[in-house]
Amino acid sequence: MSNSYPIPDDRSASAPGSATRNKVPIANALYPLLSSLPPASKILEIASGTGEHIEYLASLYPTLQFFPTEARIDMLDSLRRISERQPNVQRPHELHVFDSTHWANIEEEGPFDVVLAFNLIHIGHPTLTPLLLSHSARLAPGLVLYGAFKIDGRFMSEGDKKFDESLKSRDPEWGLREMREIEGEARRVGFGAWEVAEMPAGNWVVVVTKGRGGGD
Repeated sequence: MSNSYPIPDDRSASAPGSATRNKVPIANALYPLLSSLPPASKILEIASGTGEHIEYLASLYPTLQFFPTEARIDMLDSLRRISERQPNVQRPHELHVFDSTHWANIEEEGPFDVVLAFNLIHIGHPTLTPLLLSHSARLAPGLVLYGAFKIDGRFMSEGDKKFDESLKSRDPEWGLREMREIEGEARRVGFGAWEVAEMPAGNWVVVVTKGRGGGD
């Protein structure tokens, strides 16, 4: 399958410094999940960007193996440099969510234990979310989403509403996604447990696994 939608350009990058501000709260939220994994467990990150998150997590969990991916070629160079200096970060793979060939290449590295996707689904076409969920369900028993969401059709703050308007001004297909719809799609593709944690600056960490039950 060829790319159905263009690869996000540098407009999709997070605001300067956001990864630095958010990496510690995210790592704290993920501690129960990542600390419970056995040595040599494989963590796949979708859309790793500059790699600040994956490098920080890899430094905290030296017995786990981290696999970065990125659609933007310029970012792949940064990720390669991280893999050269961080022993448990593997060489990055090019991955565009809409390219099935890229996913096939990723599958050769698996199976994985957890898939991470931070600040991604609001900067893609709406069909990106079900694709991400379905591929993640085939690759791993766990998926972590991080970012801002709408809940029951409502923005959680005036800042979220302005953020959504800013996204749509850059691309009308972008915007905050509805958490309940994501939950329904996650369950449809095989994820049963659903846990949500509120984070600073109006963001959320969503952990979905193939267990039973769950809720927010």
